[in-house]
Amino acid sequence: MPRRLVKDQLAQDDLIGIWVYSSRHWGEAQAARPLDAIELGLVALCDAPEKGRLRDEIRSGYWSVTIGRHVLFYSFTSSELRLRRVLHGSMDFGAHLD
Repeated sequence: MPRRLVKDQLAQDDLIGIWVYSSRHWGEAQAARPLDAIELGLVALCDAPEKGRLRDEIRSGYWSVTIGRHVLFYSFTSSELRLRRVLHGSMDFGAHLD
């Protein structure tokens, strides 16, 4: 049975922020591109979450994967993949994963 995808509120806020920023700077059509890539990546992660990198040095039990310019932080169990944050690669991850 595939893992169920759950997005924490902070992750949902991150995705909205990506769309707002991108649409203001590059237009709505371009704004959809990173979000589409992230959604495809999440589908793949639900099937194989261990493809990411364990990030215990940042937060215990968190994993990450880079998609485009964004880093997705998540945790998972046998039945669920929980998206915790979606941060730009230039951000200080530790400061945003408290």
